Amino acid sequence: MSQGQIKKHRDETMMLTSPFHSRIVAACEINKWNEWKGVTTPDAYTDVELEYFAIRNSTGVFDISPMTKYRITGADAEVYLNRLITRDITKLNDYGLKVHRLQSTD
Repeated sequence: MSQGQIKKHRDETMMLTSPFHSRIVAACEINKWNEWKGVTTPDAYTDVELEYFAIRNSTGVFDISPMTKYRITGADAEVYLNRLITRDITKLNDYGLKVHRLQSTD
């Protein structure tokens, strides 16, 4: 199933799947699923302790399809983003991904 397609979930509610769902299903040994922003996601792929040490000692891949994304455009987009996030937006690559904290005036 591709993103946007709907399937029945274990509790019979309608859930979306990510673009990587078929590959995730093939890799998920324990078949324990959860909902994240309306998208079916695995709780874990195998033993949680093994996953923890794999991430700590080598690498991990995480499907962020359900995360909220924003498209900010316009003449003042750069100025706006430099006020909104803690990094200098001019130093980021186009189409790259960076996780940022949003600044608050509170």
